[in-house]
Amino acid sequence: MKDAFHPMQGKKRWRYDIWLIVILFFASIPAEYYEVFSLIEEQFITIRHSFRHHFGHLPDLWFEKDQIVLVTIDETFFDEYKGFPLKRSDLAKMVNNISLLEPSVLCIDLLLKYESSYGDDPLLADALSNANTVLASQLMFDKKHQFSNISYPIPLFHKQSKTGYVNMVSTSSLVSSLSRIRLYEETVGYEGGWPIAVQTLSIHQGIRPKLENHTLIMGNQKIALNQFNEMLIDFVPLPHECLFLNEMAGITALEFLDFSDLDAEERTELSFWIKDKIVILADTSEESHDKFNSPVGLIYGAEIIANTIHTLMKGGKLQQVSMGTETATCFLFLLGIVILMFIFQDPKIRALLLSLWFIVYIFICMISYIYFGWVISMTYTLIAGFLGIVSIFLRSYIIERLLKYEALEYQSILAKSYSRFVPHEYLGFLNKDNIVDVQLGDHISREMAVMFSDIRSFTTLSENMTPQENFDFVNAYLKRVSPIVRKHNGFIVKYLGDGMMAMFPNAPNDAIQAGLKKLEHVSAYNEQRKKAGRQPIQIGIGIHTGHMMVGIVGEDARMQGDAFSDDVNLAARLEGLTKIYGISMIISDNVYQQLPPDYTYRIRFLDIVKVKGRNRPIHLFELYDSDPPEIRFLKEKMIEPFCQGQEFFFQQNFPKAITCFKEVLNECPEDKPASIYLERSVAYCEQGVCIDWDIADIKQK
Repeated sequence: MKDAFHPMQGKKRWRYDIWLIVILFFASIPAEYYEVFSLIEEQFITIRHSFRHHFGHLPDLWFEKDQIVLVTIDETFFDEYKGFPLKRSDLAKMVNNISLLEPSVLCIDLLLKYESSYGDDPLLADALSNANTVLASQLMFDKKHQFSNISYPIPLFHKQSKTGYVNMVSTSSLVSSLSRIRLYEETVGYEGGWPIAVQTLSIHQGIRPKLENHTLIMGNQKIALNQFNEMLIDFVPLPHECLFLNEMAGITALEFLDFSDLDAEERTELSFWIKDKIVILADTSEESHDKFNSPVGLIYGAEIIANTIHTLMKGGKLQQVSMGTETATCFLFLLGIVILMFIFQDPKIRALLLSLWFIVYIFICMISYIYFGWVISMTYTLIAGFLGIVSIFLRSYIIERLLKYEALEYQSILAKSYSRFVPHEYLGFLNKDNIVDVQLGDHISREMAVMFSDIRSFTTLSENMTPQENFDFVNAYLKRVSPIVRKHNGFIVKYLGDGMMAMFPNAPNDAIQAGLKKLEHVSAYNEQRKKAGRQPIQIGIGIHTGHMMVGIVGEDARMQGDAFSDDVNLAARLEGLTKIYGISMIISDNVYQQLPPDYTYRIRFLDIVKVKGRNRPIHLFELYDSDPPEIRFLKEKMIEPFCQGQEFFFQQNFPKAITCFKEVLNECPEDKPASIYLERSVAYCEQGVCIDWDIADIKQK
């Protein structure tokens, strides 16, 4: 045998760093969809919006002040008004005076849901009846955040005006930051079920808004919304000398409180501000507490409404890219990290290139936002990328430390590993004292029993487990059943995933004893799994005896112990048949013939079958000692009608066979072999028999 490779030269290590990146990628998809890191993402939007104001195409961003004007009830107003709060009789005067100047629509951003204590509500109602107004309402939600109703202004006002809700959406529950409006499919059918900005603009344009498939339709204009039916507000830039929008596109409400002292020129000037425009009348005083955080800083609620109307007029220039685009962007970014980490091993070069890669990604997101209005979520991808890099560097560090340790432990590990891969019994079978003496082609041929066992429906079980849980489960199972083989004078030739192939040189009875003991251990193991709330497992065992060849196969660089012959293949087929017949253990006629005369096993003849790869049919027997006590009792009780049914079946007396198997199934519905015979008997009664009808042609993979 040639010198073995040092484990450090070719050992493949589990790439948990790559798996972590894969997991992070898949985790980023729901994270992006449900906006898990919305607080951080809002900061990225704020930064990008600032750059958009500085470097974007400003003519497309300027506020539509020739169509929208703010009339504000501010601190200056109350200083002159000499009172607080504003009386509704005076509000009625302002509404009347503004209406005289013929605005397109008057949006009043004041909550008028309580009656006035001054008794002047009729005056305001009369003013509203003579004006084209939209009043503020509120959507009400229950404890589960489900829509319940709409809180309208008092009925006296409500019947004179349209309404629209002023609820805003903050993406973070930690810090309130308003950057979008949300439309609700369940509210748009109600009067006042649209945002106040949408309602105001639709009246201004003389259209009826629609919400279809995450798209807001306003006349000929279609505005794409995100997965929550939200539209990002494209906040307008302000001149350096202005802090708030009303300073640029607003006028104080004092101008409309009393027109009695105005001359014609002053009226003409006010008309220039108001005529045919959308007028937003709002309270911007400190007492109103109507300031909110936004991507452009603290702004008034009226400014949010104005910016929203402006965004709608522009067709919703800011668009959240689709989930497919988000996913593809994240995938390409993480793929770039993996490629760079694999190609470049020098830590300094790695760090430099990865930094550049992050800069490129951020630059692309910035350019997309500034010039195209495409909003790409950055937080999730950057966090996934950072954690992926940390995992790769951490793995490299750990591997470096492990290599040093493994080099010191090499000799002891090598010796121990050989004994695990090539059992001492196997070496003894080949008349070898040491693994070093083994040569390619060494073999021995003799009569032996071979046993195959496998976990049933392992693929289904493994679907609900992580890769690590799969390995842990299989190893836990094999750890319980493998020693049984050695205790019964056998040795394991090889493991087959969740199963094994074992040889028993002395007698088939050893294989049967080992199989029954294995089933007993699995039953005890299932009790533990049930207590832990896990699904019990079932195994199938096939045993055959015949002429086997055991030896070393492969090539010079890679060899292993194996056993092969037609009888080995047959044993594997028998194990596969246990699943078809719904039983735990099948033995061949060869094994049955070699049992001691005084055997005490519970055995019944099963069937005559033809398996894949073998032309000659074989006789099968079922051992049901390991069945649950109640099933075992019923099979023993019904052994006579079962055997009699088989006798009638092979005599082609199918009606009597049907009677017998029905009798068996009435007592023991779980007896699948009886069920199979019943199905065949019924089929032969109806269709007749063909050549080799009495030999079951079992289709196996």
